[in-house]
Amino acid sequence: MELVRCEVSEGPRVGYVAVGVKSIEGHTEFLTIEDRLLAHRGDERYLPVSVVGKDKARQTALVQLPAEADSGANRVWVRTDDLVLERDEVPA
Repeated sequence: MELVRCEVSEGPRVGYVAVGVKSIEGHTEFLTIEDRLLAHRGDERYLPVSVVGKDKARQTALVQLPAEADSGANRVWVRTDDLVLERDEVPA
């Protein structure tokens, strides 16, 4: 499991947040999830995602979101610089 940088704002009700994941195309995919699902690293919060594929030449990764975005997207291409390997996981 990897973590992706995200913007976090107030959600529709207590315990939920709106999360924005920036794509390589420059737009942001928004989804609503429980706040407890985010990983906290210092003052920053990250969204856990599954990496489906990587394009090393373009330094991008296709990630599977944990919930469908408002746009209907389930996957989004992100910059590999925005990914962080989960510390508790061992790479396969």
